[in-house]
Amino acid sequence: PAAAPPAGASASAAAAESAAAAAAAAAASAAHDEVMAAMRAWVAAWTAKDLPAYFGAYTPDFVATSGARRAEWEAARTRVLGRAGTIHVVTSDEQLRLIDGSNATLRFVQRHSSDARRDEVEKTLTFKKVKGRWLIAREFVRPIASETLAAGGRSPAGQAAAAGTAA
Repeated sequence: PAAAPPAGASASAAAAESAAAAAAAAAASAAHDEVMAAMRAWVAAWTAKDLPAYFGAYTPDFVATSGARRAEWEAARTRVLGRAGTIHVVTSDEQLRLIDGSNATLRFVQRHSSDARRDEVEKTLTFKKVKGRWLIAREFVRPIASETLAAGGRSPAGQAAAAGTAA
């Protein structure tokens, strides 16, 4: 007959498995918190028009939704943000998927408004951990609603209502 495992061997194996599972859960929780903090810092930099911090939230090889590479995208964003007045960005419905210890995908609804534009989009950011920091490597945007505002921050319908000519 086969020899029985030493007393306590299965308990030791179970304890080791439990410790490994706990460590993995703690690492996933920490990564979740880090990615969410990176997203909040990106939003804060964008709304403050802090271009070094805003661009610092992206990987050097970032690819935009349009397919534009980092340099051309950065030049276009600099022009747009330079013209923007006050910027407000609110996110909701965040769904984070950790792919592994250095890659994650964050999907959310973003509501953006400035003096010239309001929009609501579904955004997916692919994060990559680079030198200990979670950075945005790719960005995909799907419009939900958009409105270009006329002077004074009013939509054409809002201007008509203010003038008493709205339908």
